[in-house]
Amino acid sequence: MAEDKKTISMLLYRYDVPRINITYKNRKDLFRTFKKELRKHHLSIDEVAWADRDDGARSVIRNADDLFGAVANSNETRMYCRPRDGYCLFTPPNSDDEGEIESTQPAGETKRISIKLYRDNIPRITITYKDKKDLFKQFQKKIEQLSLPPGEVYWADWWEDELYLIETADDLLKGVQSNNNIMKMYYLRKADDNGLRCHSSDED
Repeated sequence: MAEDKKTISMLLYRYDVPRINITYKNRKDLFRTFKKELRKHHLSIDEVAWADRDDGARSVIRNADDLFGAVANSNETRMYCRPRDGYCLFTPPNSDDEGEIESTQPAGETKRISIKLYRDNIPRITITYKDKKDLFKQFQKKIEQLSLPPGEVYWADWWEDELYLIETADDLLKGVQSNNNIMKMYYLRKADDNGLRCHSSDED
């Protein structure tokens, strides 16, 4: 008789959401600086849409007027990206780690906005497995296929709001057993690890 197999789906989020801080003088300066910053994240303007704060509706950014309209009524704007390359939204470091992006215009009256870049097409891993060893082997293979930079993967406890590091097959199995069909995970680049508080899954 064939062995019973189980299936689990995993959503892989970035732990630290990239943030772009821009000081600008006018909409032309804002648009130019915004495109420059996107290139640091290996993104083009057509891969980004802004989200309305009230209803969450997405709108494309085609020109300086579109971008200015997106940020005009708030100091912080949420945007969503659909990168063609699955690697790109996990790198480089957040722009606020490197300092604020300054206006290229002469000194004068300026404004400052902050933009958070969320990933719209969250990587989804689906694994059908027969046992703990098979589960972990397939999981490692799937992670490698995403071509992620060096880092660590944590599973999230929905009820206790805790993150648990996945280092072994037992760690992963505990996360799978604690979730129903969909498992929420977070990816943290080692370069971004500044003291994440979480419990290793082998702790009591």
